[in-house]
Amino acid sequence: HSPNRLFDEAWHLSTYPGIAELVRAGEYASAFDAYCRGGNRDRSPHWLFDEAEYRRLNPDIADSVLDSAQLANGYDHFLRAGDKEGRRGHPLFDHAYYLARLPEDKRTLAREIGPFAQFLRQPSDKVPTSPLFDPIWYLGRYPAVAQSIADGVWRSALEHYCCNDTPTEFDPLPDFSEDWYLARNPALKEIIAAGDLRNGYAHFLRHGAREMRSPAPHIDLEWYGVQESVRRGILRRETTDPFDHWLRICKPAGHVASEPPTDRIGQ
Repeated sequence: HSPNRLFDEAWHLSTYPGIAELVRAGEYASAFDAYCRGGNRDRSPHWLFDEAEYRRLNPDIADSVLDSAQLANGYDHFLRAGDKEGRRGHPLFDHAYYLARLPEDKRTLAREIGPFAQFLRQPSDKVPTSPLFDPIWYLGRYPAVAQSIADGVWRSALEHYCCNDTPTEFDPLPDFSEDWYLARNPALKEIIAAGDLRNGYAHFLRHGAREMRSPAPHIDLEWYGVQESVRRGILRRETTDPFDHWLRICKPAGHVASEPPTDRIGQ
């Protein structure tokens, strides 16, 4: 059992098998016990918060800063201040994007306690948490997941995507295909099998999008990423990478993400 909604016991044991072994051996009473006693600056407490990514995205939160403020780790900072400040703790949770789509009554609570805390308290598949994950499309694509949520196995499509034990079998949105990406980047299969990456999408979000690797057959980021409007948007920090630009700006406007056939050289 988890001690509260802010720490996922089962996910932590699954993600860190070394901790699970120590719990089985009686070294710790639980994963939460191990997390509280040490190593919590190297491990994440919840499937929707990435300690290493939070520290990477917020270089001002150095160990010295945490120590002087008597904070245990990045998650402690995030829960006390970062969530309300709009700092990102996971690539699939964008505070501003989520807040803009929340109904007003839930938006009020989210501003009061933080969007992350509000989502964990009131998860809903009707409100996407990021342009990088489409819960409505996901449930339509995988009706068995929708049924498992109705049966109480999972609380949301996002939880299922982040926690299911066959992560390469599910696509997060129609613009990313695990099969396509892994076929084009076969070396990742060994890395995923070793447990160093959850799936192809994890690699794509961390590296592939900026490297302009193709996420799906209909998206050519090598072509799209060099378009002047895209480069300008990234330089102005309107978006973080070509894929993010496509999802936020050009896809809603009905634009394509690959070179039109009539524009190709020799045609």
